[in-house]
Amino acid sequence: MKKIYFLICCLLCLVTGCEGERVGKAYFEDAVEEVYFTLPEETVQAYKKQVQALLETHYWKYNRNMFLYEQIKVPSKEDDLFIKIQEASQRIQLSIEEVAGAEGVAVMMELQHFNNDKAGMVHAYFVKDQVVGIFYTVDYDPEQVYSLKDRNVFTSKVRFGAYENKEKSREFMQINSVQLPKSPISGIGTDQRGRRMIAMIHEGEVRFYTYGSGRFNLASRFSMLHYNLEPMGLIFYRNSGDTGDTCAVLMGERIIKGQEEEHVFMASRKVVFLKDTFYRIEDELTLSSEEYSAVYYDQQQLILTQGKSVEYYEYKQGSWNKNTEIAMGHNVQQFIQSDLDVDGIIEYIMTDGLDLYIYHKKNKGFKNIWRTHLSIESIGGNIYPADLNGDGVQELYVSDSTGTVIRYILTEKGVVSYNEDIEYGQQYFTGDFNGDGRDDYIKMEDIEEKKLSAFIAK
Repeated sequence: MKKIYFLICCLLCLVTGCEGERVGKAYFEDAVEEVYFTLPEETVQAYKKQVQALLETHYWKYNRNMFLYEQIKVPSKEDDLFIKIQEASQRIQLSIEEVAGAEGVAVMMELQHFNNDKAGMVHAYFVKDQVVGIFYTVDYDPEQVYSLKDRNVFTSKVRFGAYENKEKSREFMQINSVQLPKSPISGIGTDQRGRRMIAMIHEGEVRFYTYGSGRFNLASRFSMLHYNLEPMGLIFYRNSGDTGDTCAVLMGERIIKGQEEEHVFMASRKVVFLKDTFYRIEDELTLSSEEYSAVYYDQQQLILTQGKSVEYYEYKQGSWNKNTEIAMGHNVQQFIQSDLDVDGIIEYIMTDGLDLYIYHKKNKGFKNIWRTHLSIESIGGNIYPADLNGDGVQELYVSDSTGTVIRYILTEKGVVSYNEDIEYGQQYFTGDFNGDGRDDYIKMEDIEEKKLSAFIAK
């Protein structure tokens, strides 16, 4: 029996015709040999016009130099493929219900993302010169069928232990008019007195707050402004035997260039390590480059990113020494990790300010499993993994360049944005504020006034 037509490796390259006709290929289940057929040029153009209209309606790009077609039979209703294609087609108001088993033509074009990256191959079914069904496939898993409404699907074959349940919800206690800086939360840790500390970078210093009895209180602050250094990012971590967390803070110098001082950037200088109540330096690491942008900690190793590199440092004999450097295919402005589905496999989330990337560790490097495909300045704030609806699967909350949070949720086909209850200009800063094991969040709304409200999980 012939393999279903959409196996990419079996497709013809773009073929030429003559005398106003194009040559295609026919596949039938009972065919002994491949059969070639022709279509009039006006029919080819009519097919192309219909497919292009559908792709543009659903905001897809396509390779205008690729147009393949072949004669096929629409799958019968007993075929598993029929169900997949029907479901994908119905989502954009098409149906192959009435033409199951009919002879037709399948048109194929290379599907592209917003930034012209290849998304896969789109397949459109035509019966009596009318498009009746459409879907797309990806190279790494051609048996999977996607609707044109499925965007940013996984980039490699991956299975998670659980996926987001949008029907699940959690109750919160709301606290209005919160007295906190109008800045993102940078991290949450515990000092040596056992107090839970919420760290925020604000006005060139790190401020540490505690939460209790419905109030946030300033506990301590750390500043190196007298050395012209400002915090760029931080991470809390705890080594075996420690009674409290260490806070590693990436410090940088604000550099202003240009005749009108229009160019401002932060030049990384050092990492300082704060203990006790996080107001004094216990240790520091002087940096050899001013291009470091993020700091993290994983399995007793300090992680620093600069440019397209992720560097691992180990503390030995009283000093930090780099032992591993991993080259990435993009800049790494932010680096965090979390077990999104709590299956024991860590997800590594990164961004270059243009796109969002999710990786799994593989051997001595990272394997990309998902990404967005914008390639424009689109991410303007911190990234927070948090389970705010209590379904056991974390969402990702990412502030875009407009100052609005985008909620990304984990589905079987990919990580998709889901902002049904989020309004323009709202931002979420998440974390477990009181240490009860449930994620809380601060909501900032009104871009001009930046009103803050806290939501504590019940």
